[in-house]
Parts: sequence; structure tokens; C-alpha cells
Amino acid sequence: MNLHDYQHCYVFTTSARDGIERNTCRAQVLSRCELINKETEDSQQFYLAKECIGEYMYQEGGITLDATGRDGVSMTQTPTSHVWSICAQNKMRQDKRFASHDRDISQVVGIGEKIKTFSGQSSYLTEYRFNMKLTSADSLKDPQQITDATLNSKSLVGLTKVEDSNHVWQAILEYPIPYMNVHPPESKFQVDVGPILFPDFRITNAPLISQLRLCYVLFNTFDQAEFVLLAPSSTRDDGRLDTLHFSEVLIKESKNEIFSLKT
Repeated sequence: MNLHDYQHCYVFTTSARDGIERNTCRAQVLSRCELINKETEDSQQFYLAKECIGEYMYQEGGITLDATGRDGVSMTQTPTSHVWSICAQNKMRQDKRFASHDRDISQVVGIGEKIKTFSGQSSYLTEYRFNMKLTSADSLKDPQQITDATLNSKSLVGLTKVEDSNHVWQAILEYPIPYMNVHPPESKFQVDVGPILFPDFRITNAPLISQLRLCYVLFNTFDQAEFVLLAPSSTRDDGRLDTLHFSEVLIKESKNEIFSLKT
């Protein structure tokens, strides 16, 4: 079976403003989510790209800060934000998340469509492409094979399949496994990986790309998984939802597979 070697998978985006190209970004692809409508057999692919901190690009004169480190010209946008991109074949969703949930911004754009920047000006994508490397992989059939591959430092990739409650949609989640637990004396293993993409099938009034959420996936069997979703959360005594945190836990029937890449 061929799976992605995520150490060599990238998405490239070039953006422009006022007719002048301003930047080309290369972001590593972290995971894949394929959504399949079982009634129509239509499918769409989505990829989660490596996150960054919100930044100003190519400030002239380098970085000049005063003694407090707060004034002058800085590459870092303040208030600071965490920026994630979810990429489809011809669309990209960019989520900018601040410490306060009230400030969060989510935008879906395609080539030539305007995206609002931190400064209030609009830029747009002029180029958008993937460079994805596939490689052959061996299926690890049991806990002993998983343990052996883990302890021998093999590159591991997971596949998890889940369906919606009506069995109309199937999601195939593919992701590298950089973090793995094993207990050889009892042939036990436990995957704990994230963030990856998770389709929230409860959202029905939005495009598929807007139904995707970030999560961690955990499992130690082949037929069930726990998904810990990024969700509005509270740090306040009054319970007001003021930030985003991996706080919503879903337990679902699933088909989990682990593979060792032939690299």
C-alpha cells in the first residue's frame, strides 16, 4: 500500500497585494482527511498544513526593539495569534486564533479571492500547489508488530476510518505517528497524535472545508478511537467561553490501522 511520507509533503502558496507578489510560503503537510459521500461516491481531499505565528513579512531594516522589547519594528504581529491552514484542491481555509476567542478569524479563499490581513489591507493568492510524496508501506497486523516497528525507530503512519451517524459520510484520516506508547511485556500499544483534521458531521449548514476541526486522536485497539476536539472553552469562574482548547472528547467506533513506511 502507498501512503504519504509526511516529512516530504508540502503546500506552496504565493500571495500578492496591489498586483505585486509579496511572499511565497512553504508549509509542511501534517495530515490528510478524505471525505466520501457513500451515496454519490463523491470524495474530497483536505490537508492540514503546519501552523505559524502571525507575522509581518520582510520588515525593512531588520528588527529594532527598545529595552522593553515592545516598541519599534517587529516581525511578530501583536496581539499574537496562532495561524492554521486547511487546504483543499482549489480552496484554503485560514484560521487565526488569538488568546481571546472573541478575536478569532476564519476565512476561506481561492485563487484571486481577497483575504483580509492583520493590517486591514487585502491580499490574494496567485499560486497554490502541493508537492506530496507517496511511498510504499507495510501494514502492522498486531500489537507485537507495532511494538517491534516502534522500538526499531520505523516511520509510522496511521489510518483511521469513521462514519457519520447516518452512515452517509465516511472519513479517512491519514497522519504520521511521531508519538507512540508501547509496553512490550504485555504487547500493548497506544497512539496519541495531533493535531489532525476531524469532520464534525453535526455541522450541516456549512461547506465541507468549514466542517473540519482540529483534534488529537487516541486509540489502543483497532475498532475504537477517542477524538479530543479543539473547542470553545472557559478559563473563567462564570463559565464564559473565552478561549479555544482541546477540551471536547468524542469516543467513536472506527477502523484503525498502523503502517510502517519503507523509507
